[in-house]
Amino acid sequence: MQRLVVAVYALLFCFSNVLLAQTAASSSVVRDPAAVALAQKSVAAMGGSNLASYLDLTASGSITIAAGTRGTANTYPLVIKAKGTHELRTEIGKPNGAQLWATDGNSGCMTYGQTSMPVAFQNLVAQRVDFFPVLSLLSEYASSNMNLQNAGTATVNGHAAYVIALSFTPANFAMAGVQTASFSQRIFYIDQQSYLVLKMQSTHYADNAPENGIPSEMYFSNYQAVNGLLLPTKVDQYFDGHLTSSISLTAFTLNTGLLDSQFTMACGGSYAN
Repeated sequence: MQRLVVAVYALLFCFSNVLLAQTAASSSVVRDPAAVALAQKSVAAMGGSNLASYLDLTASGSITIAAGTRGTANTYPLVIKAKGTHELRTEIGKPNGAQLWATDGNSGCMTYGQTSMPVAFQNLVAQRVDFFPVLSLLSEYASSNMNLQNAGTATVNGHAAYVIALSFTPANFAMAGVQTASFSQRIFYIDQQSYLVLKMQSTHYADNAPENGIPSEMYFSNYQAVNGLLLPTKVDQYFDGHLTSSISLTAFTLNTGLLDSQFTMACGGSYAN
């Protein structure tokens, strides 16, 4: 079974690299009409027409951290705060204090107790409010510098899905030996019936070694209408094929006037991985 999981994720990496190679081979932005149409339908299905009135969001619930190979799973209170689509903050209430992660769209920081660690550029360049697909990179599908590619079909938890890939080349940024468009690639699996996003696939990069990355997947379910937006209330996250956390959200409030200062934290220490 473990060999099968490794093989599947190796295939996903190869598939992702093929899409990036096709993008790199072209001197212009790739915008496949079929992929653009699917993105448009998905954003519309999730209430995209109401994004103009959206300012900020606070969601609360719980997060269960998977046990991994040792220990037991633990569940903690969770608060997610977002402003626009680029500012994001998570607060996990652990017994020894809150574990915080925040970005203002330009820089990011994680803190727990007396420890703080910055988040490197390659893990922030396409970071949006990824817990909610309507606020993710998918919402920028109409941008003229956004690559959209049709990646066929797949099955996600028994649901037939369309697959599209979005990516862009970060402006004024280059890194020797690294295809920087890979930092931004997000692959979306869209339900063929409802057009809701079932899954988002990306790559998490080592902060100190951006040429090294592992597959990251977020599965979305139990969508709920909130002020005209359809938001998932259950989010499962996998790294390298292993479940790392399950999020259950029970309450949402929108447009409460969150301040930019809530998404900026003084940060020191070495990079986190």
